[in-house]
Amino acid sequence: MENPYAAPQSEVYTTTGPQAAPLTWKQILFSFEGRIPRRTYWGFSILINLVQFVAAYFLIIALGANFQLPVTIVAWVLTLWPIVAVGAKRWHDRNKSGWCVLVILIPTCVGFFTPAAGGQNTIAIITGVAGLWVFIQCGCLRGTVGPNRYGEDPT
Repeated sequence: MENPYAAPQSEVYTTTGPQAAPLTWKQILFSFEGRIPRRTYWGFSILINLVQFVAAYFLIIALGANFQLPVTIVAWVLTLWPIVAVGAKRWHDRNKSGWCVLVILIPTCVGFFTPAAGGQNTIAIITGVAGLWVFIQCGCLRGTVGPNRYGEDPT
C-alpha cells in the first residue's frame, strides 16, 4: 500500500531537448556555425570595433598622419573575419542565411573605395538604409524561439 502522505511523483519532460553547449570566444570570433543572442552580438561587436579603433589610433600616432588611410584599411581588413563571423551567427539566430552579412558589407566596401565624384550620395543612402535594416534585424529583434536549422536556441 502506498503512503497517502508522500509527495507526488512525476516525470519532468522538456520540450526542447538537451541544451547545446555555449560557444567559446574562439568559436564566436572565427567560426561561421551556430547561433548567438543579441547580448553576445552587441558585446562582441563593440569589442571588435573598440580593438580596431584603438589599434588604428596608436598606429596612426606612431606612424604619423600621412599613414591614416592605409592604417585604417589594414585595421578594417584584419577585423573583417571576426565581424563577418559574429554577424553570420546573429543572422543564423534570426533563421536567415549568414550571407545576409553582405547586405551591409557590400555597400560599405563600395562606398569606401569609390572616389568622391559621382554616385557617392546614392551609395551613402543605400548604406544607411541597409545599416538601419541590419540594426533592427540583428541588434533589436529576438532570434527564432527554439531550435532552427542552425542549432539550438542560445537564450
